[in-house]
Amino acid sequence: MYHLHNERWYRQNQLLRSALIASLSTEVVFLVNTAETSYDVWNTLCSMYAKPSRARILSLKDSLTRATKGTQSMSAYLQHIKQLVTTFNSTGATITFDDVTLYVLNGLPSEYKGISDSIQTRDTSLNFDELYEKLCDYEQQLQRDPTPPTFPLTANFAAKTNSFNSRNKKSNTGSNKDTTQQGNHHSNGKQDNRPICQYCDKPSHVVKQCRKLQVASPWLNLFSSNTVASGLHH
Repeated sequence: MYHLHNERWYRQNQLLRSALIASLSTEVVFLVNTAETSYDVWNTLCSMYAKPSRARILSLKDSLTRATKGTQSMSAYLQHIKQLVTTFNSTGATITFDDVTLYVLNGLPSEYKGISDSIQTRDTSLNFDELYEKLCDYEQQLQRDPTPPTFPLTANFAAKTNSFNSRNKKSNTGSNKDTTQQGNHHSNGKQDNRPICQYCDKPSHVVKQCRKLQVASPWLNLFSSNTVASGLHH
């Protein structure tokens, strides 16, 4: 009779142990796999999470800071970040989603700079679902067109502008005779007031209307017109 009672208790205890382990995330399961009873599993969890130490909180924050996408898919990367945030919140510490967004963007490779800049210059914050959707959509766009520009847009415009100004300056450093002749030519002829594109150096249009730029950089559609205009003036 005593043996049957112990066997029944053992089976019930193993069922409870299995139920507890099944409810845990994959990052935690390996920490309690060696526990022989449900009591041992519960005590292990309590020691880990009931009173989180400052060292554990700092460790989780460091994991968020160091997280990078690497070669994994965007979906896997964001799920990893979400698991870290969930674990961090379980310690009782607080973290804003703006901070989470920065952790996510800082871990992206250089080809995501376009979407990263766009998200950081928004006036309103994104929730996780919105961030997930935008980054996964951008990943699919990169897979369709794997050669996006790897340089900042404003730097390219600055280079074009400096080149344009250098040519203008060079053309104005002739002899006094050439300068006089040029002045007479403009006084006798009609002055050309057409705008000059700072990207392709062609007349009759501005940068925002440049078809050459639109073909070379289709990812610019992700930016709002205000963001692009702001970049052009810097």
